Formats: sequence, structure tokens, C-alpha cells
Amino acid sequence: MLGVVCSGANGEELIMKGLKLAAGVLVLAGAVWVITGCESGKGTGINSLNVVPASVTITGDVKTVTFVVAASVVNTNNPTGDSGLRPLSLPLEWSVANPELGHILDSSGQRATYMRTSKNGVNTVIVRDQYGAEGYGVVEQR
Repeated sequence: MLGVVCSGANGEELIMKGLKLAAGVLVLAGAVWVITGCESGKGTGINSLNVVPASVTITGDVKTVTFVVAASVVNTNNPTGDSGLRPLSLPLEWSVANPELGHILDSSGQRATYMRTSKNGVNTVIVRDQYGAEGYGVVEQR
């Protein structure tokens, strides 16, 4: 496995220890990848859009919600050391995670109107600018 040939009881122990070490390294590498490779889903971090409202519950006769994106993009990976903000890059692309619960009725500039269906549940509104920055708004429909 590692270029070492072992025989006998002690050799088998060495091989088992080597296999356990290799498995431990793989598990650790996988954990590091998951921690650094997954996004929080809340539009926070590198190149994130600030969506307002971030979360809203609609009930009864309420059928629509308007979402607005802030005019600046948070760039926490800014090598220049300035404020970490950059201008928003229009046009924005709006979408929803579950079209069975609702859709984007219309959008213009930094705003979009979400329209629910008659189904109840939780939907996520997703917005992206032209540089790939993302933001999210969550709609709970009761």
C-alpha cells in the first residue's frame, strides 16, 4: 500500500495501523472540504447580496411579497483592504427553489415581487447579480 511489505503478526499490525491512519486522513480532508466548500445559504460571506426581507411569513389573503436588494455587494475577500463593498451589477436574475409554491411575478432594478400559489410550505427566493453574487429570501406560506 505504502511501498512496504510486511509479513507475520507484527507486519499485519503495521498494515492495519497504516490503513487506519490513511482512513483518518481521508475523513479529516473530507471534513475540511465540507466546512470550507458549503455555503450557509443565507447570502452571507464572499460576494453576498443583502435581501430584505430575509424571511417573511404570509398567511390568509396575502398573495405577494416584494423583495429588495441593497445597492452594494459585500465582498469579504477584498484584497485592497477598503470597505469590502462593490456596486451591485444589474440586471439581477431572480428565481425560486420550488415553483410549485410560487414564482417571481415581476422584477425591475433591485426589486422583485414573489407570488405564492395556494400550497403551503417554505420557499426560497434566490437572486444573483452579473458577477455571480447571491442572496436569499425565505417565504413561509401558511
